[in-house]
Amino acid sequence: MDVQKIDLLKIISETPANETIRVGPGLVELPDKTEFIKSIQIIFEENTKVVCNCLQIIGCTITFTNMNYDGYIKAFQSIIEFNNCKFTNEITKVEYIIDADLQSLLTCSKCTFENISKYTLLTQNLSSINCVDTVFKNCKLSVIHNNFKAEFVRCNFLSTQESFIFNHESSLCVIDDCIFDTSTLASILNIGTMTVQKTTFRNSNDTQISCFNDSELFVRDCIYESSKQTSLFINDSNLEVHNCQFRNIDGNCINIIHCDGTISDCTFENSTYPHISMAIVSNMEISNCSFVNSPSSCVMCRGGSTLVIKNCSFDGTERFGLATCDGKIEECTNCIFKRCKHACVASFDNGMFNISDSKIIGPTEVGIEVFCGGNLIGSNLDIGKAEIASIRTRFGGSINLTDSSLEKDSKVILQGRNFMINNVKNTDDIRIENLEKDPVPRCFKCGKDCSQNLFDSCGHACFCRECCPPKGECPLCHLDYETAIIPHPMSTDKLCGICMEEEADSILIPCGHLICKKCFLEWYKQDSGCPYCRHKFVNCRSLVPYA
Repeated sequence: MDVQKIDLLKIISETPANETIRVGPGLVELPDKTEFIKSIQIIFEENTKVVCNCLQIIGCTITFTNMNYDGYIKAFQSIIEFNNCKFTNEITKVEYIIDADLQSLLTCSKCTFENISKYTLLTQNLSSINCVDTVFKNCKLSVIHNNFKAEFVRCNFLSTQESFIFNHESSLCVIDDCIFDTSTLASILNIGTMTVQKTTFRNSNDTQISCFNDSELFVRDCIYESSKQTSLFINDSNLEVHNCQFRNIDGNCINIIHCDGTISDCTFENSTYPHISMAIVSNMEISNCSFVNSPSSCVMCRGGSTLVIKNCSFDGTERFGLATCDGKIEECTNCIFKRCKHACVASFDNGMFNISDSKIIGPTEVGIEVFCGGNLIGSNLDIGKAEIASIRTRFGGSINLTDSSLEKDSKVILQGRNFMINNVKNTDDIRIENLEKDPVPRCFKCGKDCSQNLFDSCGHACFCRECCPPKGECPLCHLDYETAIIPHPMSTDKLCGICMEEEADSILIPCGHLICKKCFLEWYKQDSGCPYCRHKFVNCRSLVPYA
């Protein structure tokens, strides 16, 4: 049976502006670069299909209802409303489905974008988009948003070959009560300002939200689950997370690099790497959060970052509950630590840790572990059920403890040296084990100098090259390493090879080049690689003391 062909252009030309017309059933085939310049409302009957390589809507207001469209729509200075429409490019193979340009306003209500081989929506030049109850399914990239405002309410983003939303610089995007399920790349890339609320993310093969370049991300009342990478990756941006759930994440729940922000009233459960990782001079405040079950640590503060953490619970980790590595935990108050395998609290690699009014319940190997130049100040603490020691210092770590209680259910109360204790209960039977002066640094197996053999994950020196296992776990910080590296000084006088003024106090991993921390932070603003050999994506670790 032949499909009836409909001359839509003739119907529009015979209809006064701002009127409503009904079209179909049948096939509407529009010539390439057809122009609509008249404001009108079009209702399509069932079994009507519209095909056009490029439909241009210029300077008018148009409403499409029940349209089944294959092709590309380009809008200039127009207001377009789509109600209950379906879009694809299976016939035309066009690059974009809808392109809103030059201060256009696009609204989609109860629409479906499905099986789009390239890109779905593009907004640019102060145009905006509002999508309600709309489905994006099996699209290569659903939305690219530039320069103005986009809002998505009760939308489903399902199965993309790339990302669902790319929010460009100077753009504002609001996502409310949506579902993001199954993306190959990051579900959302944001370098603008974005608010995400009451939304669920699941089954991502990459990060669920990535933010860069002075962007802002506000996340409230969301669920993040079943990601094969980090859920939130925040780089050089501002972050606010409130009342969210993170679970079953094969990476970090939140990875923060050179950022400021707050995290409150959230639950974190079952992530492969630390639930929250802070690095490169980040400043965060965390409050009223629950951290449960991590094969790594719960919260790690490193690389010159500063953290304030209050009213949180830590339960079930294979490494540390809360740790600082070359960072500063400025305040930790009213926290509870349980079932942290290696240590509930740790400060190392010149880290600073101030903890008060908290309970370290255990069981754990060590209640508080301080090593490699780390420092901890504690007050009003209850510490117990430690299999090795309630408190242990090694390799230049130091502790100042006041107004606390060390329970006798630990094997050893204090182990190490560099303790300052004042008004601590149970010190009448303190059972201190004073270790010998710490080596600087010597192989844990044979005692040889191992200063030229550093782990590629953390930069610690624990074994000489002859004794070092090919891969394994650092016996100090318990990070897994793949190999060992040799430090490469870039000057003969221990100075930084870039500024030639400061001492080279840091090592770049995995290449091994030495640099001062000040120069690294300046370099990192423009490049994430090594400034000497151009190795991509290096990490910076402090050269730490071992005595």
